[in-house]
Amino acid sequence: MIDSDDDDKTVPEDNWPKALRLRNGALTQQSDLIRAVCREAIRIVEKTLVTQHAWPELHKSVHYKQGVLLEAVGVLRAKNTDDDEGKKDAQYKSLNTRLSNDERFVRCIGKWVCDSPFTSQLNALMRCLL
Repeated sequence: MIDSDDDDKTVPEDNWPKALRLRNGALTQQSDLIRAVCREAIRIVEKTLVTQHAWPELHKSVHYKQGVLLEAVGVLRAKNTDDDEGKKDAQYKSLNTRLSNDERFVRCIGKWVCDSPFTSQLNALMRCLL
C-alpha cells in the first residue's frame, strides 16, 4: 500500500462484510469473492489489452481499474447459479457499492489485476509495438 493512500476518507475495513475486507498479504490471502473478481477482471484486461485498449498507460488509471472490476462483478453475477443465490447476490451488490465508493480498495485490488504477470507482459509487448 502507498502512504498517500491513507489520506482517503474511506469507510474502515471493519464496516464492510467479511467477504469484502482486505487481508494482509497478496491476492492469495484474500477472500474467495475478491479472488474470483480479480481472476475475472484479469481475463477482461487480457482481452481488452489486445483487442481494444492497446495503450499501456490506460491500465494504470483508477477509473479503468474500477470499470474492469465492476464489469467482472457483473459477469460473475450473471454466472451465479448457486443454491444460495440470495446470499451471493447480496455480496455482489455490496462489492459493487464498495468498488463504486472506495477508491483505496479499487487501487489495492486493481493492482493485482493490472499488474498480474500476464498483463504486465502484454503491457511490455504493447510498448514495444507502439
